[in-house]
This record gives sequence, C-alpha cells and structure tokens, in this order.
Amino acid sequence: MPLAIHQCLRDWVMHATAVVATTLATGLVLGVASDPDAGLRRYRIAAWVPFVLLALHELGQWTWPDGARDAFDSLRDLGLNALGAWLAARLLRASMPR
Repeated sequence: MPLAIHQCLRDWVMHATAVVATTLATGLVLGVASDPDAGLRRYRIAAWVPFVLLALHELGQWTWPDGARDAFDSLRDLGLNALGAWLAARLLRASMPR
C-alpha cells in the first residue's frame, strides 16, 4: 500500500500537472501565445487534444486495469485531468495576444 504522500503526489502532481504541461507545450508548438494570427482554432486544438488523449488513457485504465485499483480511481484521475486542462486553457487564453 503506498504512503499517503505518495498517493497525493501521484494523483495531483502527475495528473493535473501533466495535463497543464502538455497543453501549454502544445500551445507553444502551435504558436498560440506568440502568433497574433493563431486564432481560436489553434487554441482549441491546444486545449482539447491533450485532454482527449489523456481521457482515452483513463478509459483504457478503467476498462483494463493494471494491478489493484479501486472502482473510482480512473474517474478521479479523469477529474484531475479535467482540472488541469481547465487551468491550462485559462493560462493559454491569458497569454494570447489581444
């Protein structure tokens, strides 16, 4: 059984922060913050594609669990991914040229 701090770091740091970092990196590659002509389409791609891919990962974890997992582990992780995606989308929006 993992320690409580290990569980907390795995849940919050790995899931929410990974989505934030992936979304911001995707936005950087697409030029959302630096290109005034990037527009809403690139912003939506940067905000949604990482979340959708990680949501598919959680669906796979829920469908085919690897090891001991409780019934709501994947749902909690999906919620943390959604929280990270929301935060990253707000950060991307704030960094876009006016």
